[in-house]
Amino acid sequence: MNTQTTQYRYPGTRSFEREEQDIFFGRSEETRRLFAQVNVEPLVVLFAKSGIGKSSLINAGLIPVLDLDAYLPIKVRFQNTAVLPVDALKESLSPYLDESLLAKYSDPKQSGWWECLRASHFERYGEPAIPMLILDQFEEFFEHPKAAQLDFILDLADVVSQRLPNRVREHLLNIPIEERSDADMDWHEPPSLKVLIAIRSDRLSLLNQLSVEMPRIFDKRFELLPLQQLQARDAIAAPAALPDPGFATPPFEFTETVMHLILDELTDKNETIESFQLQLVCQHLETLLEQRIEAGEVMAPYQIDETYLSKEEDIQAILENYYDRAINALPKADRRIAEEFIETGLIVSGRRVSVTEGVEQEHYGIHPRLLSALINSRLLRVENTHLGRSFEVSHDALVPAILKSYEKRKHLEDAEAAEKTRIERAQEMAEELERRTQSERLEYEKRRQRQARKYAIAASLLASMAIGTSVYAFKQSSLAEQQTRLAQQEKRNAEKTAEELTAANAEIMNKEMGRITALLSLHAVKTRIFLNAKEPYMARQELIYTDSLMKGADRPEWYETAEVEIKRLEDNLNKSKIR
Repeated sequence: MNTQTTQYRYPGTRSFEREEQDIFFGRSEETRRLFAQVNVEPLVVLFAKSGIGKSSLINAGLIPVLDLDAYLPIKVRFQNTAVLPVDALKESLSPYLDESLLAKYSDPKQSGWWECLRASHFERYGEPAIPMLILDQFEEFFEHPKAAQLDFILDLADVVSQRLPNRVREHLLNIPIEERSDADMDWHEPPSLKVLIAIRSDRLSLLNQLSVEMPRIFDKRFELLPLQQLQARDAIAAPAALPDPGFATPPFEFTETVMHLILDELTDKNETIESFQLQLVCQHLETLLEQRIEAGEVMAPYQIDETYLSKEEDIQAILENYYDRAINALPKADRRIAEEFIETGLIVSGRRVSVTEGVEQEHYGIHPRLLSALINSRLLRVENTHLGRSFEVSHDALVPAILKSYEKRKHLEDAEAAEKTRIERAQEMAEELERRTQSERLEYEKRRQRQARKYAIAASLLASMAIGTSVYAFKQSSLAEQQTRLAQQEKRNAEKTAEELTAANAEIMNKEMGRITALLSLHAVKTRIFLNAKEPYMARQELIYTDSLMKGADRPEWYETAEVEIKRLEDNLNKSKIR
């Protein structure tokens, strides 16, 4: 069994691994048939739609069976376009390579992988074994340059056809017949090898590029079809019943109602079920059970019943929302980093790619804890290559959901950017309005100051007039006294007359001074009314003040006109406020 700390009975989005053969159910017939075919044929092409389970059949089905026979499986991937296919295969053969033998019969720097294969010793449990080259996800091979593809294909065609490459044949011909040893002849014997190519159905036509050198490449094909309902039932029920204590959950079972719901909802028009969808739904239900057990909500014996999955629940939503759920389960600070890494780093031009270990941290800021979380959530899987570990999205079937989430996120980000721009524009307009208001306020204050200076000047003139009037009164008083002295004989009458005259003059002067002051103020009011028509309140206040200054003096003709004009402006202002 898998030795990881927490093992789920259903792998979800990733493929089954070799160590998980004990939980791999529903494919026993396909395993038997595929082994029978590779056992007798030098080359077999395994093809299926993405999500059907090619890699799972190879890892947990075929390889364990090969391990029981005289075969040594060697898996090779070509996902790293920085490494030539020939070099990738050479690296896969390095654990078995006799470098001294390779150096004796060829130049290691110029030899192909045919020579590396011939110079290798393959054993299993101390006994000679036949190598089986498993080229999984072979569609990746066609991402390499054409020249690099051709070098690999030529050697592959020679091995499968049991013939010598031209360079090897020339090497043999250069050895005189009388000098050829048994070791020389043994070296030039075609090596024993089995080849299994696994490729997606939608990329099967790419193999036409091999047909020139390998005309019969399509003769032995094995198509892996989706699960039938009986197979799917076995794949659902059998893992749940296993008693192994290393699982995340104790043994449980599905009620018939839930079993029928899953099978009915996942069965397509061809009466088949895709393994990826089945595994993802079952893992989702197993996770719910694990949560309920930890919360003490359920007791043994455990069942997956209608409380976990009802007819109202959209099973397709489980599949489509898996990516979003896995991302949202991450700490908030990590979500945006993970989305950027997966959506732009691991998916390019609509297809998934892999990155070598170290790139995820250097270029995307994926720290070890976050990387571990993404792997544990089954969004990513780890591949061990000759270059070290690499990471990729766990399955092609997740790509549409990831792309959909990416488009949705970009739409929200664009909307947020537009809203941010709108707010910034509104703020700029508000600031501009504030600047205008401040400018108008300053201009208003300047006008107030100019008017205040005018009032000060008027007050100064009035004060001067008052002083002049006082001087005049003083002179009149002196004259009266002089007249009094000259008219001693009429002293009493003159003094009385002088007093009366003085009182009358004082009253007249007071009235004149008040009238002059009032007229000047009224003139200022009139000026303010017609120059500042937008300030009727201030105009009225000054008009009232002027009226008080007049103290009953006769109002000028325009006074009433000013009062009417102020009333009209007040009415207009009130109407404007109502609107």
